[in-house]
Amino acid sequence: METKIMIAEDNENIIGYYECIFSRDTNVKIMGCATDGESALEMYNRIKPDILFLDLNLPKKNGLELINDLSNYEREKQRCNIVVITGDDSLRNELFNTRKVYRIIPKPADIEILYDTVSKMETELIIENFPEKKLVEILNNLKLNPYSKSSKLLIDIVKMCYLDTDLLDNMKKIYYIMAKQNSCLPQKVQSRLRSCVDTANRLSNDKMFNSLFLLDNSNELVSPKQFVIRIVNYLKKE
Repeated sequence: METKIMIAEDNENIIGYYECIFSRDTNVKIMGCATDGESALEMYNRIKPDILFLDLNLPKKNGLELINDLSNYEREKQRCNIVVITGDDSLRNELFNTRKVYRIIPKPADIEILYDTVSKMETELIIENFPEKKLVEILNNLKLNPYSKSSKLLIDIVKMCYLDTDLLDNMKKIYYIMAKQNSCLPQKVQSRLRSCVDTANRLSNDKMFNSLFLLDNSNELVSPKQFVIRIVNYLKKE
């Protein structure tokens, strides 16, 4: 999933600095840059960015006024997605409306702090947008009770791997992490996941099962690793 970034900054050199930094990140796309508060408000409402880098000292409409406008505009969705980057202490001290402010960073912004901020916001965005309803639908189609202990564990595993796909190559690590979270042994986690897979292998509708797991025939069985990988990949494509 690509993270949409917008920049509201009247200094072209700083805009170029941000563009240079985030051009290296394939998961991030700068959707637009506004050099004054009025055009920033119009642009924000049009492109609806995941993250707004905002300087408070903008012409026409300053950053404080823009934050107030956006907070009023998005009453139904008060996600904190504004990163204030400013060197103006007087304006920063007047920043009271912080419902949509995720973080305040002093100018000049440190590269590591910018990367860390975007990384954390990307993670929260992925969690927020996780298609849990779709996953429950898949489990129902695979004849699994999504509210059983084993299926709840499976859902947690899928969520974790959806967030960090590198884990899909290391089932032992997955078992260890989930065991720690659930105060049990890794073997117990493995057994519950195996139980879900065995049930799906045995009871699922052949057409649905084969389509989801890309099987050539109904006699082929799916391993726990294949099971989690295919579900994660399916959810990411949706």
